[in-house]
Amino acid sequence: ETFKRVRLRFDGDLPNVAGEGIAHVEANGTQLEILTSEFTEDLKVRLSEYHPVEMQIENLTLEEIFVATPHLRGKE
Repeated sequence: ETFKRVRLRFDGDLPNVAGEGIAHVEANGTQLEILTSEFTEDLKVRLSEYHPVEMQIENLTLEEIFVATPHLRGKE
C-alpha cells in the first residue's frame, strides 16, 4: 500500500517538509503529520534526514483515504 500517514516528532523547531510524494502536512506542537499517496523507501529516507526523534508510519483505512482524497490530490 502506498497510502500512508507519517507522524514525525521533533525536540526543537519543526522543519519545513515538502516535496515529491508529500500531499499534505499538518503541524501540531512538536509533531508533523504527513499524508502521502506515494509512500516509498526514498520518501522514508528523505524524512529521516530531518532527524526526527520519532517516526511512525501507518496505513490509512479506506475511510481515511476517502476523507483525505482532496489533500492527496492536492485540492483542498
